[in-house]
Amino acid sequence: MKINYDIIKPFILLITLLILNFSALGQTKIDSLKTVLSATEIKESRLDVLDALTNELVRSNSDEQADYLNEYLLLAKQLEEYDLMAAKSRFLIQYYVYEEKVEKGRRLCDSMLSFKPLFKKEKSEAHLLLKRAQFYFLSDEHDNAIKDYETSASMFLKSGDSIYAADAIYFAGNSYALKSNFSNAIKNYRTASNLYEFLGDDAYVVRVGSEITSLYTQMGFTDKAIDERQRLLERARIVKDSLAIGQLIAQDIVDYNKSAQFGKMNEQLDAFIDFYHTVKRDDLKTYWHHIATIYKVIYHCKTDNKEKANQYFKELEALSENKELVAYLETDLLFAKEVYYDYSNEAEKHREVLIKLSNIKTTSRLESQTNARGKLAKIYKREGKLNQALELQELNAKI
Repeated sequence: MKINYDIIKPFILLITLLILNFSALGQTKIDSLKTVLSATEIKESRLDVLDALTNELVRSNSDEQADYLNEYLLLAKQLEEYDLMAAKSRFLIQYYVYEEKVEKGRRLCDSMLSFKPLFKKEKSEAHLLLKRAQFYFLSDEHDNAIKDYETSASMFLKSGDSIYAADAIYFAGNSYALKSNFSNAIKNYRTASNLYEFLGDDAYVVRVGSEITSLYTQMGFTDKAIDERQRLLERARIVKDSLAIGQLIAQDIVDYNKSAQFGKMNEQLDAFIDFYHTVKRDDLKTYWHHIATIYKVIYHCKTDNKEKANQYFKELEALSENKELVAYLETDLLFAKEVYYDYSNEAEKHREVLIKLSNIKTTSRLESQTNARGKLAKIYKREGKLNQALELQELNAKI
């Protein structure tokens, strides 16, 4: 006899709630949901319980989430609930990214997109395109990333999901920026900022604004970037966004160094140090400590304070034992070493760092790379190595 699920569903949900309330006396919510799941055989009901259980596992960042998410996806497929399957797959895809199983996440995303003809909701595809764009972005396939970001943004706007549309447009701006397509990057950032403003998300208005000022700097409009950043800092302090505040002050430090305003650079460095000591997140404190030390080395080299330059360089070398962070800050660390070894007349070490900076694979810090190649080319010319000098100059000319 075929069971009419619509009739019995309210009773199943009632029993589920009773079990949860009773078992909550001696079990966690996750344990209670597992108990309910083990006692539930009707597929439609299991899907409801798995939905609640996976939500809790994801929220608590449990190592068990992958197994139960996979079970949900298989069951949703059996029940031909393809939109539910697509929606839940996003959590498993993101889990794989966090676990550095990027290729596994990409395969799952592609697999879910193969069900596109069976989706009843356009936003099922939009969410998956947003995820696929992330994989293209991570592998520096920025043209493909932009295509997926812009397609998903259009779909989200059509369905009224403005927050996801804003995110997609913002991320597309990041890809344009990494391609040095500054006009389209700024256009996307401004569109995203307007959407975040409309949604009342002040934190993201500030963060997008900081991206725009960073592009101003890359385009040579340093004073404009600094002026705009002061307005953003005031807003970031009002909403108490520590991440944005730290990022904006750090950008000012970089710009003051670039424009040789060393007095203001040091003032911002001291303000930066005072600020990050008040932040509760240890990961941000550690990261910003590295950034501050890097620019203290550079500041004291540029202002010819050998004792202080040596002091901060030794501190920087001690901090560099944090290998995970060093990998993330590789270009910044090499930049500090290049300035220090040049200042301290350590020619061989200076050459080694210039070679590393010249060859570093980066899509964002091209200025550091091109400057290093220019300096190394001059060294090669002095040594009569004209072919090597010409090769570096040709590489810079292609950018």
